[in-house]
Amino acid sequence: SIPVANLGVKTISVEPVQHIFYKLLENISLNPCPVKTVHKALVGSDFKEKTMTLFSPIGNSGATSYRPSWNPSKGPNYSEIVDVLTLDQLISSFNFNAHDFSMLIKIDVEGMEVDVLNGSREVIRVYRPIFIMELRIDRYEYADKFLLLKTLQELSDYRILALNGIKDQVNFSEFDENSSYENILLVQNEK
Repeated sequence: SIPVANLGVKTISVEPVQHIFYKLLENISLNPCPVKTVHKALVGSDFKEKTMTLFSPIGNSGATSYRPSWNPSKGPNYSEIVDVLTLDQLISSFNFNAHDFSMLIKIDVEGMEVDVLNGSREVIRVYRPIFIMELRIDRYEYADKFLLLKTLQELSDYRILALNGIKDQVNFSEFDENSSYENILLVQNEK
């Protein structure tokens, strides 16, 4: 978030895990930049609770998920109850003008990709953002994998590309639903 904000890009960083959120705030204080921070978890529009439990494997809080078995560790998971909101709610709270800028959204939510996309319908309609999304299909159960792929395919205005990095170069290739990727790129087709 900090390097992107320092390029002059409007940046909002969403981090639900308390100790990581505080680390982000500490880093921003050491590297002053215009990052808006939000201490909540992104969920789908059908999520009716005001909080949810997240599970972090000991030693790898970057793999925090609402699924306790998403990235198992050798010891018990640390759990934390966090506040939630949808991406639509978050973006509407900032009153952005859709014609003032392009929007890029990075989604790294360890198994909640479908939920976040479902909570982004208005953002998709109004802002037509580019999405970079971590996609670890190998971690999904069959039914969840099917739902994720179906959700991606329902974004009919979007083209899905595999995002591959080799050294300092980024390459794009056609998306293969049978492969697991570090990241994919969702770009809306031109109208």
